[in-house]
Amino acid sequence: MEDWKRPINKYKAVLDTGGENVDIDINVPKLRAENLHFQTWGSARILAGQLHTIPIEKAQFRENGVNILEMGAGTGLAGLAAAAIWQTSVTLTDLAPFVPGLARNIDVNKDVLSDRRASACSGALDWNQPATLPVFHHDPEQIQQTYSSETDKARVIIAADCLYSEDHPRMLTNAILAWLRPGPDSRVIVCYPLRIAYLDIIRELWELLEAGGLESVSEGKEEITDEVWDDERLHEWGVWRWRL
Repeated sequence: MEDWKRPINKYKAVLDTGGENVDIDINVPKLRAENLHFQTWGSARILAGQLHTIPIEKAQFRENGVNILEMGAGTGLAGLAAAAIWQTSVTLTDLAPFVPGLARNIDVNKDVLSDRRASACSGALDWNQPATLPVFHHDPEQIQQTYSSETDKARVIIAADCLYSEDHPRMLTNAILAWLRPGPDSRVIVCYPLRIAYLDIIRELWELLEAGGLESVSEGKEEITDEVWDDERLHEWGVWRWRL
């Protein structure tokens, strides 16, 4: 496909407070699903620079199961950055037509993932029916295995810019509650642009997460500073855990 030959975009994943970073290469083929383009959202860029500041108990990653699960991954930037930062495995998920793009970005970053002792796979996750997750390893035409929300729960869930419909707070919460592993060390990390039209949707997500038994443990705001950025610049991120 000629689309796979489109220029690679490079983003920095900040690894630690000393400023060490690695490049995450992102290919953006012309894929579409549900009137959405396959693209890198601003929230993913924010998280690539912020995830290293979030305390995560890395010892839990030595156990079996899904370590990091990214929902609505877009091009996979946030999840790939998380895998590199925390040196573990990530499962990137989005709508089925986007899975070949995710697999491509896993492949173009295989060297940096290997250098960081990390790995990645991809799959399509239905937020309305999240019980099972078919997972692909590099070849999007071949199902390698199927994860279950009953037996393969995730220790960290990432959702970057996943709120652009009135149904999304309910759908996203449904998927998060199905997949987040019980225990004090599990975390949900969300990030979204503070678009005026979507503030009520953001508020509803918070209410549903709290009603589902989660609590916010930290939050912050950051702006995208690119001169050519044509979307909302101010973003908010938050970290959630099961209520203690």
